Amino acid sequence: MASIQKIQRTKGAVYKVTIRQSGNGTISKTFPLKKQAVEFARTVEGDNKLSSALGNPVTKALTLDILVEEYLEQYSGKDGGIYSRLDWWSTQYGKLPLNKISVATIRGALKLLSEGKVIRGDGVGKTKEVDRTRSGATINRYKAGLSSVFEYGKELYGLTDNPCRDIRSKPESKGRTRFLTDDERTRLLDTCKQSKWDKLYLLVMMALTTGARQGELLHLKHIDINKQERIAHLWDTKNGEQRLLPLTAEVIALIAPKTAPKSNIEYSLIVFS
Repeated sequence: MASIQKIQRTKGAVYKVTIRQSGNGTISKTFPLKKQAVEFARTVEGDNKLSSALGNPVTKALTLDILVEEYLEQYSGKDGGIYSRLDWWSTQYGKLPLNKISVATIRGALKLLSEGKVIRGDGVGKTKEVDRTRSGATINRYKAGLSSVFEYGKELYGLTDNPCRDIRSKPESKGRTRFLTDDERTRLLDTCKQSKWDKLYLLVMMALTTGARQGELLHLKHIDINKQERIAHLWDTKNGEQRLLPLTAEVIALIAPKTAPKSNIEYSLIVFS
């Protein structure tokens, strides 16, 4: 028996056909037009031989680049790097049908990634190759991104398999904790004072004294700062939890005279705008 569900997306509605068959599992596919969905349902339901042969037709007709594009359209997470990682997968294997992307395919791709050089931006719109192979953590992020795409496909299209789940993650380094020396900290702050951007010194001071991430600080609004209690309230952190940042007297002094809000509207402005 077939059912057609209308799904609203940012670029418009699509129509998902789900056909449940006794002994043959479930067939699921999405179309941009309801007419196409109805025609597909009639074709499959009207021909039992075709239905049995199809199994799950989505894995044969849908290519990886299309599924990646659909996944990113609805993505609302905070990992900005996922776009470049999934773009790499699309560039390398985007034209392959989903049923051609096996555990061996993904394992080989991850091996190439681990043996390749790191490509990094130079800050002015160009890239350069850095003489260092990708870390285990980076490889794991590439695999996790592709795995999320397959999980999305399982939910939306009824895919039966996620080959990424059969690949073991690489061990990750615990990293290294390093603190600036007094001399390094002094030179850093002196350099910030000479910047053409008058908020750089404040930003670096807050980073040094609170340990907050750059993105967290750049999204702070005046309304998030309680000058009397000398705290900043982070409402939307990377791990999804709220957090309070203690502020030093110097930071409060830097915020107050130059950017003190004068109205309710100004209270909602970004501190570093």
